[in-house]
Amino acid sequence: MTLSNILTITRLILSFVFVGFLFCNGLICHAIALVVFVFAAFTDFLDGFLARIRNEQTFLGQVMDPIADKVLTLFAFGSFAYLKIIPWWIFIVISMRDIMVTIIRLVFFKGNGRILESSFKGKQKTFFQLLSILLVMGGIIFNDIYRKGYYPYNFMENYDLVVSLSLSITVALTVLSAIDIIKRSVEEKKNETHC
Repeated sequence: MTLSNILTITRLILSFVFVGFLFCNGLICHAIALVVFVFAAFTDFLDGFLARIRNEQTFLGQVMDPIADKVLTLFAFGSFAYLKIIPWWIFIVISMRDIMVTIIRLVFFKGNGRILESSFKGKQKTFFQLLSILLVMGGIIFNDIYRKGYYPYNFMENYDLVVSLSLSITVALTVLSAIDIIKRSVEEKKNETHC
């Protein structure tokens, strides 16, 4: 078991910890949930970085890393939808895309013996998903602070516009990245056939 794989498994575990603190009402619980999420998201960068510089890229890591990413983001968006912070359709679009991409990758691996790697569009999608989650968490914490009277001005109306914009970009990139991976898998299949 490599260090990068341990970090990936840690991210999976932290996904459950994040949800636990998110559903525990109160400013302190929500602040802890945010810290847990930030650390979990950081392990996504760290495990890939360590795998490259330590030359520890493994099949297990290639399979588990995207799954851990999806579990973290789907837990977050699913929780936000359940708490009525975001519309359910956003969670459904993101989850359907992730399920479809996972199936495509599994089918591609079965037919080609290698993992279909993430594209730049996929990385853009991941960035905006993480940004949207952080913005939503920020909104939850700001709202907690306002309700406790620690801050006299409620600027959530303006903040909500920023969150809505980020979520809109996230959904658009989610759809575009799904189309991109379908096209790439078809092109790779054609190239294999022509060889």
